[in-house]
Amino acid sequence: MEPLNLPTVSGEKYANTTVELDNRRFENCEFRNCELIYSGGPVQTSSCYFENTRWSLQGSAALVVATMRAFGWGIETPNLRHRTSHEPA
Repeated sequence: MEPLNLPTVSGEKYANTTVELDNRRFENCEFRNCELIYSGGPVQTSSCYFENTRWSLQGSAALVVATMRAFGWGIETPNLRHRTSHEPA
């Protein structure tokens, strides 16, 4: 896959924090004990390491999963929280 024209984060080590993924490219980064927030925007990773991460889908990303489930798609989502724009943070 061709790299998207996104701001690149390279070589960062995230630990015990929350990271918003949208609209960024991550290269050679580490995510340990982090909550990763994804809202539906473009994101790319290359050679990244993930350990004990929790995913939080918000906005459009959460709505896609909710819609797929409503149509009966069996989506397994371990370590994943969904939050639509109508739910409190």
